[in-house]
Amino acid sequence: MRKELNQPVFLKTATLLARYDGVSRMWLNRRIKHDGFPAPTRFGTTSTPLWRLDLVEKWERDQSALGLVFEKKAVG
Repeated sequence: MRKELNQPVFLKTATLLARYDGVSRMWLNRRIKHDGFPAPTRFGTTSTPLWRLDLVEKWERDQSALGLVFEKKAVG
C-alpha cells in the first residue's frame, strides 16, 4: 500500500480575504509588507496567486502569541 504524501492546501485570494471577514487587498498587502504575512505562491509566470494554508495558520499563531488577534471566519 502506498502512503499519501501530505500536500499543502492552497487558498485563492478571495477565500483568504473572506477568512478575515472580507478585508481588502490593501489590508493583505500591508500585512505582507509590515507584519510578516506569508507571500503568495505562484505556479508559472501568469498564474493566480495562491496562499498556503499552513503558512497562514502559522502566521495567525505567531500573531496570537504576540497578543494580536485577527477575527477570522470559518471558510470551507
